[in-house]
Amino acid sequence: MKKVLIAFLAFLFPLMGNNINWAVPTTTLSSATVAASDQHIAIDANGNVVAVWVENGAIKAAIKHISGSWSSAVTLASTGASYPRVASDLNGNATAIWLASGVVKAATKTLGGSWSSASTLSGSSASSPNLAVDTAGNVVAVWARTGNVESSIKPFGQNWQTHTVITSNTAASPHVAVGGLGSNKQATVVWTGLSGSLSVVYSSTRLITGPWSNQTIISDTSSNAGYPAIAVDGNGNAQAVWFAYNTLGTNYYDVTVQGSYKLFGGNWNTIATLSEPGVRNPANLSARVAFDGVGNAIALWNNSYDDMNFNIESAILPLRGTWTKPVKIVDSNPYAYEADLAVTSFGDALTTYMFYNGAALLVQSAETNFSGFMENVWSVPINLPTTPYNYFPRIAVTLTGNVINAAALWISTNGTVNTVVAAMGSRTVVLPPTSLAVSQSNNNSFGGVISPYYNTLSWVASTSPNVVGYIIFRNGVPIEQVKANVTQVIDNNRVQNETVVYGIATIDNQGSQSPIATITYN
Repeated sequence: MKKVLIAFLAFLFPLMGNNINWAVPTTTLSSATVAASDQHIAIDANGNVVAVWVENGAIKAAIKHISGSWSSAVTLASTGASYPRVASDLNGNATAIWLASGVVKAATKTLGGSWSSASTLSGSSASSPNLAVDTAGNVVAVWARTGNVESSIKPFGQNWQTHTVITSNTAASPHVAVGGLGSNKQATVVWTGLSGSLSVVYSSTRLITGPWSNQTIISDTSSNAGYPAIAVDGNGNAQAVWFAYNTLGTNYYDVTVQGSYKLFGGNWNTIATLSEPGVRNPANLSARVAFDGVGNAIALWNNSYDDMNFNIESAILPLRGTWTKPVKIVDSNPYAYEADLAVTSFGDALTTYMFYNGAALLVQSAETNFSGFMENVWSVPINLPTTPYNYFPRIAVTLTGNVINAAALWISTNGTVNTVVAAMGSRTVVLPPTSLAVSQSNNNSFGGVISPYYNTLSWVASTSPNVVGYIIFRNGVPIEQVKANVTQVIDNNRVQNETVVYGIATIDNQGSQSPIATITYN
């Protein structure tokens, strides 16, 4: 049935018609006379934004409240600093980490406060710091040092804890994510390391209040693997992606994106291959992965099949499903070697990437929603308001009420100085239906062949214009699509008093999906 419904929706709107509206003019955050680099960005649930970057060995930061303008840049570290990263919790409390002469440093600020003085998290010779924050505001930082992965946690409102060591072998480029609820909040870290002479992907997990597990190899040891990314959903389930590859001399071949899924408390499952094999050194590629609010996953990556041009591609892992075939967002472009991905809780995904149009190197954005039947259908790309030469875009996005707020950051150059440029964007989303109700009834006429119980789900229609239908979900999985004039469905063959979470999302004539309204029957 799902394939039929996908085809029906695709007939109504072959491509998503809505996309973020990027505001003009953009804002230059860095100095006009000092070269800037390595910019990163974070956004909170209310659309407040924080950005960090490097200027001539100094770490700079700026903030923008949702209703205000960008602040002047402040200095978090003045000399010998590099590799800044930033995260923001739901309430706008921000944490930045960076390297200062090989030592990991961190600073924090509340939404309306100033940046704290820097805390020292590591010893010398550290590299590649990364961090993540959970819904309660607990921050987890990781980095590589002396061949191992090290980590420190800052519980919300408290100081950084003494760092712990996750023993490894030539660890590099750790990436961490957090998720889960209550006492099941969990962090998962992945990194590149060695197993003998083979490059592999390792992983370790911990509850926020517990120790890190022993390292586990999660990649296929029949080939090299590395450059992983990780996401953790609201139930503590994890999805990792990485590049697998082989080499012959200095040549790379069979370069594929692979992934593995881990249920909370379980083991990593069978490895899936997401992409076709390419021929580019994966050190020059990037992969991203993210979850929506119900556990659907999306992966975005670039690859090269001729070692000259790049594709940007994506695939989707529906909840309790299998990875879709990849689709091309960009096909064979010589400068599409950098892309970023951000996702809202209701499954609206936004990517920004480099794109050469034959005359200028632009930043483009595209959008999709992967929580319903319109899986892996991307909008027509649009150009952000940029100058002719732009590099390394970063993107952050959140849903505030019924508005998607987005912030993009990239490097722009005039041929002499590289500056950090920011753009803000937004769009109003379709409203979901309201007044959901569910009841269970019994029909004994089935004669015991199937369950006689059925659930009736009803709602009040969405007030948004141009509604064409609704998508019905059971326990996060889409099960039915109905037209706009339908406000009730029957879900047959249910179990008496079984707990079921139903959801309904609105679809309009542009292919845009609303957030999912939910109700639980038990």
